[in-house]
Amino acid sequence: MTQRALPNKFHAALNLYRLSVKRTAGITLLLTVFSLLFCPGYVIMEINRERTYANVSNISGKIVNFAEFYPLLIVIATVATTAAALLYLFINFSFLYSRSSSDFFHALPVKRGGLLFSRFAASVVPIMLPIAITYISMGCITKLKYVTGSVKPIALGFCANVLVMLACCAFSLIFIVCVGSVFDLILSFFTFNAGTLLLQIINAELINQFLFGSVTADYSKLLLHSSPFYYAFAQLFSLRRFTSARPLMFFGIKLLILAALSLAAAFLLYNRRRSEKSGVTYAYKFLYVICLFIVGFIGAYCLGIIFSSGEYTVSFWIFAALGALLSAVTFGAISDRGFKTVKKSLITGGCSFAAMVCAVVILITGGFGFASRIPKKENISSASLTLFGSDGMLEFKDPAAIIRLHEKIIENRSLKNDEGGYIAIDYNLKNGDAVRRQYYIDYNKYKDLLLPLYKSDEYIESLKKEFFKDDIYDVYVDVEYKSANGVLSAEEIRTLIAAYISDLPNAEGGVATGENAKFLSINYRSATNYNNCGLYIENSFKNTLAVIDSLPLNENDSEG
Repeated sequence: MTQRALPNKFHAALNLYRLSVKRTAGITLLLTVFSLLFCPGYVIMEINRERTYANVSNISGKIVNFAEFYPLLIVIATVATTAAALLYLFINFSFLYSRSSSDFFHALPVKRGGLLFSRFAASVVPIMLPIAITYISMGCITKLKYVTGSVKPIALGFCANVLVMLACCAFSLIFIVCVGSVFDLILSFFTFNAGTLLLQIINAELINQFLFGSVTADYSKLLLHSSPFYYAFAQLFSLRRFTSARPLMFFGIKLLILAALSLAAAFLLYNRRRSEKSGVTYAYKFLYVICLFIVGFIGAYCLGIIFSSGEYTVSFWIFAALGALLSAVTFGAISDRGFKTVKKSLITGGCSFAAMVCAVVILITGGFGFASRIPKKENISSASLTLFGSDGMLEFKDPAAIIRLHEKIIENRSLKNDEGGYIAIDYNLKNGDAVRRQYYIDYNKYKDLLLPLYKSDEYIESLKKEFFKDDIYDVYVDVEYKSANGVLSAEEIRTLIAAYISDLPNAEGGVATGENAKFLSINYRSATNYNNCGLYIENSFKNTLAVIDSLPLNENDSEG
């Protein structure tokens, strides 16, 4: 039987690859037909539809720019072909989940490495046909007389498509080897890949809440370090126009490393996998424990946040402990088809809760020196911070004043940030690194340190740069203390800002804290965007107050 299945005139692994390809030939043919319907079929139809619309709009000789189409086409093609390759992968390795099929394949005159890689290749290589047809069709479309476009980004998109598919399939092979049934494959696959995304979001929330000075987490960057699937497709989407080969090169190298490491891990695990593990839940328990831990961590945070008013409350931690145990026991019951391993589930759930507690303790105590770190002055190339009334970050030549303010903020730090104004501090270091911090502080506690910054040349220049430019228009001013508002000309707003600048040397702290000061709101447009800012005007600002009194404002319009 074995000899009939695998004739000896060819290498056994190669023959197994051919048999595997033949097994899915019908699906491959179907996918090829769908790819032809998609591209060139559907794509040319959309291009003709756009040209028809142009003719209706009396735009004769409309030339369609294919750059408007190919980025989305590349993303769609990559998602579809990766999904198809994963389907092939599950089909070709389904023998691992049946005792009789497993015994048959492992009795073939093929080493386990040859069996693994022949079935893997049979899952990936056939998909190259619809991929090639899709991208060749895109290239041909750019040569149509009514279409303009470059073949280069399409060729780069083809490379990215193949690499993403290869990396995702290689990583998925680890799950295929580690489980013992189709149900557990699906359960562990989605638990790990979706769970790591949720885990990173929870980590970001804990960092924002408990790590003093932490910058509000950028979820898009943080999630890149979770599931390889998310990394692959998120980066593909960000590079989808493929205008340069350099970013793709680094992206491709990372995907190749991921694929190589995943294949090596799958090979080592498969060589040690026992045949009698077919049909059981997991061939290797470590994947089960990892998934159980992830579920316990997510369950702890979700139940805690649902039944409490925040992470700082005692009720949060009570329900977090309960959530970790309940979610772990539930996942264990689903995986084990019953409550046979409740004790193990409770222990793992307890470990998930303990890990959350340890993480929070580390964050509260400063995150291994993160909260107290201030770069040395000689290592700083530039320092910036936000000031009330300034547009974005304001860079200061001499970082000494910012360092003194930063030191005072750290000295006064408490478990929670003060309720108050927002301030961000950025240091760019000479070695190319950057240190970024964000705080919510009570400005009144730092009035003496903030006031020199508001009187500085840098702050004055930022006001001049913003309001003395030629393209400013539609200036709307709301004077809160007079209940007056109105639209000013460019010349009028410049006169007002010039008076404000002339009064700054007389400031006593109200410009920073708002204490004993009047508030002025300014909204305006420029050639590039819409801006707004607010200014605190102290009672001693006679020039500014005189200019405001002379402005043609509509009093009492803001009331009622």
